[in-house]
Amino acid sequence: MSDEEAKQRKRIQASQKRTQARQLESQRTVAQGKKDELDEKIEKLEKAKQQVTTALSSLDSFSSGISSLKGPGSFRGDRKDKYIKKIGDTEKKLKRFSKTHTENKKKIEEKLKQLKEDQQKVSMTIGSLSTRIGSLYSAAAQLDC
Repeated sequence: MSDEEAKQRKRIQASQKRTQARQLESQRTVAQGKKDELDEKIEKLEKAKQQVTTALSSLDSFSSGISSLKGPGSFRGDRKDKYIKKIGDTEKKLKRFSKTHTENKKKIEEKLKQLKEDQQKVSMTIGSLSTRIGSLYSAAAQLDC
């Protein structure tokens, strides 16, 4: 094989490596888009979790305030019974509401955990693709010399 044929073969190989690198770059772009989407979802869920936590804290404070009103005070007879029943009903509703919010918070935390795992996998994919792209461009540059 002549020197000219060897140079031509190296140019073809370099071109193939650059083509492979460009294909991997498009895959990396898609993966980066997916990562950005996951980042956005995580941010929204973190905000929602914070809001639920704040709501639960306020609800607990309010519930404690209601519980402190449980004594009949100056009410007597039928009014006293109605007052105690209303306070009890309110406490039950607040407990149900609190339980629902607590369950929702757990669901949010589970979803966040899943999204963060997915985010980590995508980040690793992006890193791997970047390494392969760099290697291909480096190999192409060496073949061009």
